[in-house]
Amino acid sequence: GSSRPRMKVNFIAPQTDREKVIAQLWMEVLNLDRVGIYDNFFDLGGNSMKLIQLNSKLQKNLDCNISVVAMFKYPTIHSLVVYLKGDNEKEKEPAPGESIDASLEVMDETLGLMENLFGGEI
Repeated sequence: GSSRPRMKVNFIAPQTDREKVIAQLWMEVLNLDRVGIYDNFFDLGGNSMKLIQLNSKLQKNLDCNISVVAMFKYPTIHSLVVYLKGDNEKEKEPAPGESIDASLEVMDETLGLMENLFGGEI
């Protein structure tokens, strides 16, 4: 795989089993040697199609039901793990790199793509 691109956030390696599983899936989908838990999926080169691939892999490997929309809202491994734990009831300040602003354009693109694929019914 390729090297992790230069990021605004420092590299923090995955610590927990769940973080390690998610990181491994990200590395496969993004073709990277390493990813940190605060790295933003889209800053690492992720796009709509890769997010859909990742969603499928996460559901199989973690036996969880997570929507593509939730993955747009939680674009880092850390935020995704917190969401999957069910801690998403509490509104928290996002950690560095976890702003969803960068993801909104990609989300619009994905929704348009999905509408085309599924005839306007998502």
